[in-house]
Amino acid sequence: MTHTFPSLYRGYSLSRKAWVEGFILFDRDFELSYITEGIGAIGIDVVPESVGVFTGIHDKNGKKVFTGMKGDYHGRIATVAYEQQAGAFWLKWTDEKEAHRFAEMKATYCDSEICQMGTFEITDNLYTP
Repeated sequence: MTHTFPSLYRGYSLSRKAWVEGFILFDRDFELSYITEGIGAIGIDVVPESVGVFTGIHDKNGKKVFTGMKGDYHGRIATVAYEQQAGAFWLKWTDEKEAHRFAEMKATYCDSEICQMGTFEITDNLYTP
């Protein structure tokens, strides 16, 4: 099985007062971030701290899971993050340093490749406008 890094991003646009999804663009100094809604589309300004990458996984309600989101997993609140050293997406618990890889959770709680994450549900974002 080949895994590819997702190329869908999400960020909060102050000018639109909404979350937008698409391809990510940065300015030369990586100080400003833009998301385009398609190839050749005009960039929409987004708050750099709000930018998250799509994990390739959906929560139990079918909502796309991006880094920077918070969710409920068996009554515990966790933040979705990407761990560069491990090369994997993780749930980082807000109450302790323990973290669990999404891949392990998916294999444990799903019966097929197209299933949802079982009991994980998005509740909030790290960035709030």
